[in-house]
Amino acid sequence: MSEFPGTTLQEYREACGYSVREVFDHIHVPVQYIEALESGELDALPGTTYALGFLSSYCQFLELEPEPFIDCFRACRPDAAG
Repeated sequence: MSEFPGTTLQEYREACGYSVREVFDHIHVPVQYIEALESGELDALPGTTYALGFLSSYCQFLELEPEPFIDCFRACRPDAAG
C-alpha cells in the first residue's frame, strides 16, 4: 500500500500563505476533511465520491494537478478503486 502525500498538500498550502480556514472559505471543504487529507488520515473522510471531490477541489485550489493525488488516494483506500 502507498502512503498518501498529504504533507505535500500541507506544504503547498503553507507556501501559498493560506490557513486551513482560508481554504475552507474559498472551496467550502470542511476543515476536518482538509486536515484529514493533509495528515493522510483517509479513513476520517466521508464516502469515496465526496472524498475524491474534496481532494480534486483542494488540488485545483492549490494549482496542483489532481490526478496523481487521486491515483494515490485510490491506491491507499482499496474501497476507492475504480
